[in-house]
Amino acid sequence: MTNKQISLPIILSVVGHTNTGKTSLVRTLMRNSDFGEIDNRAGTTRHVESAQIFLGDKAFLELRDTPGLEDSVALAERLQALTSAHLSGRDTLLTFVKDSANKKEFDQELKVLNQILISDIILYVIDCREPVLEKYLFELRCLSMAAKPIIPVLNFIEKSGNHKTEWRKTLADFNFHSLVEFDTVAFSFEAEKRLYRKFQTVLEPYYALLETFIQQREEDWLALRHACIQCSSKFMLAVSKIQVTVDTTTADKNAEVEASARLQNTVRVKEKEQLGRILQLLQFSADDIQYANVPIKDGRWTLDLFAPEALKKFGIDTASAAATGAAIGVGVDVMLAGLSLGTATLAGAILGSSWSTGKRFGKQLLARYRGQYVIGLDQPTITLLLARQAHLLDALFHRGHAAQQQLMLGDDKVTKLDYSEPLQVLKKVQNLAVSHDEELEADITQVLNNWFTTVISA
Repeated sequence: MTNKQISLPIILSVVGHTNTGKTSLVRTLMRNSDFGEIDNRAGTTRHVESAQIFLGDKAFLELRDTPGLEDSVALAERLQALTSAHLSGRDTLLTFVKDSANKKEFDQELKVLNQILISDIILYVIDCREPVLEKYLFELRCLSMAAKPIIPVLNFIEKSGNHKTEWRKTLADFNFHSLVEFDTVAFSFEAEKRLYRKFQTVLEPYYALLETFIQQREEDWLALRHACIQCSSKFMLAVSKIQVTVDTTTADKNAEVEASARLQNTVRVKEKEQLGRILQLLQFSADDIQYANVPIKDGRWTLDLFAPEALKKFGIDTASAAATGAAIGVGVDVMLAGLSLGTATLAGAILGSSWSTGKRFGKQLLARYRGQYVIGLDQPTITLLLARQAHLLDALFHRGHAAQQQLMLGDDKVTKLDYSEPLQVLKKVQNLAVSHDEELEADITQVLNNWFTTVISA
């Protein structure tokens, strides 16, 4: 096949039995949770739907989601009767689809057969939770008659008790060696790359174009990951700088409590806004995220940031939070070089006379805040924010756009993270809240980027 004979887009027919995850595969490859309809009921997809993936400004892959095959045994028998009339496999299918008498009994199967006859590759989606049954083998026999490359896609491989090994052996017995494991719920970009590599093995004339496409998809995915990580780093930078001033010259005894409440509410709003940004970048919605294994519902964390249980859930030491919380509210800290100082009286005294504080903040800052003190987030709360961001990104980076249930990732991973490096640089941010050292903040952002990249699995 010459370059002139290469036509785009490459047509991929996504086929299989009902409820094996065909629409889920398209959703995940498209990064679009709105494509098609997903339901546990059989036969949710009743007609062919298509979607395109672009390379540059040209449609490169066209995914055609087909209805589920429902009665492969009867279909195989009917096709076998035609084959006995000395027709080839492909001619048998052509004869069958042109016969209007078959429409009533095989309405859904005809839609599938029409698609595979005009496709470049057939993706046969297998639900590995199901054992190998005779009806699936009949499906493969019928599809093979189209004389098109078939790539079996093993779905739901992360589920316990799956039949992946049994399926692999059976497919090999039927001479289907070019298969791929691709879980549409527990997403892995490396698995997606392996799927595209399979395309190269069965469509050799498209090899170079597919290589360019794979490189572009990888660059896009890495850029998306980086954008999310950068977004989380900037969020951590911003919330660490949030400060509220308490005026000790007034007679208002509730000034400390009110200032603490303002700080907490500000941070809650900021975290909710951050969640929205991450969901938008990854093309998830608030409805999608309530199914993920992160404590989020209706676009906000279900466990309040300043609830002591939140710290415990992520395995964070609550001793410091309890000490400051007794004075001015959980999650709030008197802001003196990032130190936890406890009561307002002690804070005022140190702010007015401490030599170490004077060296750190300078005379102008001391003069500005004489008679006042500033509160900000304490270290356990900043640690909790880091943990929740890391947990959120890790969960979403490994969540397929077809996922309908919780990801079983658990919280054990974030409780074992080393937060010392990001906490050290964020403490500097709190000290620089007034000076706005942009160069240093850029360096701190890079440190945070590197930390998130390290703790979030590929």
